[in-house]
Amino acid sequence: MKFETVKTIILSLLVAGSIYLTWSIWTYKPGYDPISKDVINTPISDVKKIQDIIKPNKILLHQNHTHLGTVDDTEIERVIKELQKWHFFDIGNQKTFSETELRYFIQEDNHMEIDFPNRIPFEVYKAILQINKKQTSNVYFDRIVIDFEKGTQKERNVYFIDTENRKIASSSISINEIQSFWNKTKQKQSEYQPYESIELGRNHYTFVPKSQTQMWSYKFSVKDKDELESFKKRLFSDPNSVQKSESTDKIEYINSTSLMKADLKNNMLYFVNPSSENLSYTSDPRILLKQSIDFVNDHGGWTDEYRYFDLDNSNHEVIFRLYMDGYPVFNSEDMAEIQQFWGDNDIFQYQRPYVSLLDVPVNTPSKKYLESGKTVLKDLLANSNVRKDDIQDLAIGYQLQKDPKTSDVLSFEPKWYCLYQGTWSPASEIGRVQNGME
Repeated sequence: MKFETVKTIILSLLVAGSIYLTWSIWTYKPGYDPISKDVINTPISDVKKIQDIIKPNKILLHQNHTHLGTVDDTEIERVIKELQKWHFFDIGNQKTFSETELRYFIQEDNHMEIDFPNRIPFEVYKAILQINKKQTSNVYFDRIVIDFEKGTQKERNVYFIDTENRKIASSSISINEIQSFWNKTKQKQSEYQPYESIELGRNHYTFVPKSQTQMWSYKFSVKDKDELESFKKRLFSDPNSVQKSESTDKIEYINSTSLMKADLKNNMLYFVNPSSENLSYTSDPRILLKQSIDFVNDHGGWTDEYRYFDLDNSNHEVIFRLYMDGYPVFNSEDMAEIQQFWGDNDIFQYQRPYVSLLDVPVNTPSKKYLESGKTVLKDLLANSNVRKDDIQDLAIGYQLQKDPKTSDVLSFEPKWYCLYQGTWSPASEIGRVQNGME
């Protein structure tokens, strides 16, 4: 064999070997899973949809000059699911009414009234509805009213009402969809109870149960502080740069841009991002509410049944409140809230429980009866320290408290609550000084 031929064969083998080695390196896969990124991105709890967070407080049926109401979660969910199936025609321009006109319009016979705890930007809520025209809307509402009677031969009217500004925007759906819904609702009327209207301050009014309401008292055991590490991994952009310090009643996590503090006594978490502090900017409620829901979803922070409860655009604040059995939960240390304050680019302050508050029941619920709303209002007005004009709302809720005997047990007691001078407090405490004496 000639020398040149041998040399060519050797060079060809070397080139082929080089190509094989290069391919092996490029296609090599390690024999283990890269778990570190997955651990950081594992959500704390499930992601929730808008309809799971923005929910009505109660539903009222106005018929034959009487009023029926419910806060039952199953019935509320049924009604909202029906709304999601409907095909809404274009939302019209808002019209302004007087307070008297608006009140009587809402309470007309053959109306269903769906009450939400606060004003909602239609631009956010329309994501769960089927709207024929997807135009941008500056409509806000806190009530939806369905008219089972008035309309055209083919359509019935649905109204989105902003009671604070006395404005109504209307839409319509096919009469077949309304009729089907009404037939199903009539079969559910036994789940509604008699309600009545009571007069509050400054022409405010609300509907409350006409007689006693059967409630349940609960106790739950809360988890330990294991969830803090999950929050740290989800809230800090670089968890590896975070320094931790711990004392008897608190734990602090800090890096160059943010601070997260845990109050171990009240199971509360406080996250501050000072670099985003800019309270002088003008926020848009439509953006503020949407980004607040997205923010909690991004780290899976819906650890319990939280619902949208309040939005203060001037302070760039959004509050989501814990609910139990369809009723809002209140606590003097804000343990029943998820609070957010926003800067113009990012979250500024974030405050919430870091544990699931409805985790493990520790006893059998006990039955309790609450007196009628009219009786509660009468007792309030009998107190000379209470000004009727400062009574803004009245509702049944749960009072969340730490068990005095066991630090890891929470009690939930049903009570009447009053929105008085902008603050929700037990109705029995309104008009009393700090020592408990009138």
